[in-house]
Amino acid sequence: MAVQMVASFLSVKVTSVYLGPAGIGVLSQLQSFMSMTLGVVSGGVNTGVIRLTAEYGTDLERRRTLVSTIVRALIFVGVPASLILLLTAPWIAEKLLDDASYAPAVMLFGGLYICGLIGSLLLGLANGAKDYTSTTFINIGNILASLVLFTLLSPMYGIAGGLAAAALAPLMSLAVSAFFARRKPWFDRSALSSVFSRNELRRVAAFIPMAAASAVVVPLAQIMVRDILAAHAGMGAVGLLQGVWRLSDLYLGIFVSMFSMYYLPRFAEIKGASELRHEIGRGLLYIVPSVALISAAIYLLRDLLIAVIFTHEFLPMRDLFAWQMIGNVFRMASWLFGYVLVAKASPLLFAAIEISTGGVWVAFAYWFVPKGGAVGAVQSYVATYTFYLIITMCLVFVVTRKMDRGSKGAEI
Repeated sequence: MAVQMVASFLSVKVTSVYLGPAGIGVLSQLQSFMSMTLGVVSGGVNTGVIRLTAEYGTDLERRRTLVSTIVRALIFVGVPASLILLLTAPWIAEKLLDDASYAPAVMLFGGLYICGLIGSLLLGLANGAKDYTSTTFINIGNILASLVLFTLLSPMYGIAGGLAAAALAPLMSLAVSAFFARRKPWFDRSALSSVFSRNELRRVAAFIPMAAASAVVVPLAQIMVRDILAAHAGMGAVGLLQGVWRLSDLYLGIFVSMFSMYYLPRFAEIKGASELRHEIGRGLLYIVPSVALISAAIYLLRDLLIAVIFTHEFLPMRDLFAWQMIGNVFRMASWLFGYVLVAKASPLLFAAIEISTGGVWVAFAYWFVPKGGAVGAVQSYVATYTFYLIITMCLVFVVTRKMDRGSKGAEI
């Protein structure tokens, strides 16, 4: 995790120096778009792979069939999606990045789209097999590859170079994941020639509404919040907002990895309500105080961090820290309950929660941003995750009550 944080820190430093606030604002829009378009497919696949791999355990034949089915489905979906991205790149660049000259970066991403899908599948297989070492190294490898690309291209080509480095991420994801997947028991190459199973496809597809909503709603909401802020305060303010978001990601990434690597498989395998409550309690005991302490330290050291990680252009960002750090605590607490719902609740219910939360975030932004600019944007972040925490806590309470009564599947 320390290596992962250092690599992420260096990546933020490189982009802030060579792109500036406005450049980071543009870059963040492309990265959110990439996350959204990849996540709409890979998000559901990843969740399904993690849960079904854990469920199948040592049944190698079912795991081979699962992998073979998913690879064929990803190719079937990924090729048309790549063509659409390639054909609409100029329009996407103009609408998303406010400059049609950035279309080559969108086209590059479109051409590599399917690489990102397969790379995500390999990461999901490692996670589902509880190979936490490989999962960690894949995540670190992706960050290091991204750092190298940004370091090479941003100084030479400025914003266009930064966008190209971001667009190459799917290729790097596949290369890194394939490197660590070789000779691993959870990835059997013979699985690629196994049969196609409609039943396995249906089982995986059941997770897509839930995970796709999560993968699409958050990046889409971020894009819309940035657009609202850009309309009121300019792209420079968007860069300041993105700066504090990226700084948050530097340390929240540790907890996010913990959720996906440990808590999702753990919650999925728990059968009893009392055991589930105990695991949730342990998570709250460790995660919330840890996030709160780190957030408080970052707030107190904000001026030093801006000077070290960013540049003098980002000094106005200091006004955003108080609200952002409060929001980070609420966000991580709510995610713990959210992962319980991913593992135990109805996929359609979780999708509805994610969609409504995204709508609430944008609505709060329309209210707060005109009044406070970038500060209003982070205030909308706090309000949104307060709402999310309350909703997920209430639903987890319902889930555990149903488990107490022995409701089949404990679904709501």
